[in-house]
Amino acid sequence: MSLFDKVKQQISGQTDQKNIKEIEKLKIALQNKPNDLEILRQIAILCESSGLNEEAVKYFCILGRSYQQSQASLAIAYFRKAERLAEKEERASIFKDIAKTYFTINQFEEAYHASRQVIEIYLELNQKEAARGFIVNLPLLGEKDAIYRKELLEMIGEKDQAWAQGARGTWVEENSPRPTQLIASLPGYTAAKVPITPALEKALFSQMRVLVVDDDQGVCKILTAMLKSIGCQSTTANNGNEAIEKLLIWKPNLIISDLLMPQMDGNQFFAKLQENPETSDIPFVCL
Repeated sequence: MSLFDKVKQQISGQTDQKNIKEIEKLKIALQNKPNDLEILRQIAILCESSGLNEEAVKYFCILGRSYQQSQASLAIAYFRKAERLAEKEERASIFKDIAKTYFTINQFEEAYHASRQVIEIYLELNQKEAARGFIVNLPLLGEKDAIYRKELLEMIGEKDQAWAQGARGTWVEENSPRPTQLIASLPGYTAAKVPITPALEKALFSQMRVLVVDDDQGVCKILTAMLKSIGCQSTTANNGNEAIEKLLIWKPNLIISDLLMPQMDGNQFFAKLQENPETSDIPFVCL
C-alpha cells in the first residue's frame, strides 16, 4: 500500500469515527424530538457517508413516509436514495412505497412503472405468488387500469387470464362481449328483438344512473369521469350511511361501492340494501 493510500485510509477512518459519534448524539436528540425531520435527515446523510447503508436506508424510508402525504416529490427523492442503498429484498418494499406515493398524487403511469419494478424484484427472488398478490391488491391505475393491469399480469406469465380483479378495479379482455344483460335492464329498453347497436347503447346509457360509493375522492373522480365518457349519469357518496341517504332521493340503476370504508363498509352497505325490497334488486359491484 502506498503512503498516499495509507494516509487516505487513516483520514477516512477518522472521519467515520467522527460521524458515528455525531450520529449517536443525533439519535439521543431524536429521542427528545421524535418528529424532528431535520434530525432524521442529518442522521440519514451521516449514515450514508459512513457506509452504514442499512441504517441509512431505514432513516431515508422514515423520511419518505413522513413526506408521503404532504410533499410527494420530496418523499420520492428520499425513497430513491434508500432504494439505491438497499439490498434486493428491501428494494421491493421501497418501490411499493414509491408506487403508493405516486398513487396519492394520481400519477398513475409512474405508479405503474414503480409497480413493474416491484414485480421484477419478486421474480428475481422466485416469489411469483408475492408478485401476483401485489398486482391483485393494487389500487385503480387510472383510466388505463385495464391495460396496465393486464401488462403486469403478463409479466408473471398470466397472459390468457380473462379477468383480473384488483382491490379497486376489475378489467375485461378487449374482445369480451358487451354487457348486454345490464343494457337490457336499463329504462327504455324492451324485450323487442332490436339489435343493440352503438347508437342504441349510447342512448340507453344516457338514461343510466350510477351511484359511486368510496371514501377515496380520487377514485370517485376517476369513476365518475369514466361513466360520464359513456354517457351515464352519476353521483357519489363517501360511505354506506351517506349512500343510503342518497338512495332515498336518487334512484340508481347500478351501485359501484368500495369494500373498505369508515362508518359503514361495503359489506354492511350491501346487507342494508338486501333488507329493503325496493333496493335489494339494484345491481351492486363491490371493488
